[in-house]
Amino acid sequence: MANSPNEIQGANEWDRMLTKYVYVWLWSILVGTAASLAYSFLWYEMCGMYRLYQAGRCSWIVLGPILGLGTLALLASLYLLASFFTGFLLPLFFAPGEIDTGRLHQARVRLAWSVQLILAAVFLRLLVSGVGYVLSLITRM
Repeated sequence: MANSPNEIQGANEWDRMLTKYVYVWLWSILVGTAASLAYSFLWYEMCGMYRLYQAGRCSWIVLGPILGLGTLALLASLYLLASFFTGFLLPLFFAPGEIDTGRLHQARVRLAWSVQLILAAVFLRLLVSGVGYVLSLITRM
């Protein structure tokens, strides 16, 4: 038995609404991840670097650029997420009509770049922890 046009229209509305909330869900996960990484970088810059500063200036020379790159990656990711929010999510919920394919493609590219920058920041944060651990072992010798 074939579906009636009303059932098909109801299914399309349900899919459209579900898609909106999936975008919000992905955006909120990425913002939360970026915010927690930013907190981790700031904590390490404030507390961890103080302990390494007592060991010598070598730690600042080695870890400073890595911390700087990680912070820049997070700031760029947060900028892309903010532009995704203002350029796609807000119009998706509050502007009448359909989102054109150009804007949809641009939004997907922003999310993809944001994910890549967050993954780079995670790698850099792990690298900072590893290098900091090695430097603390070297200075204890």
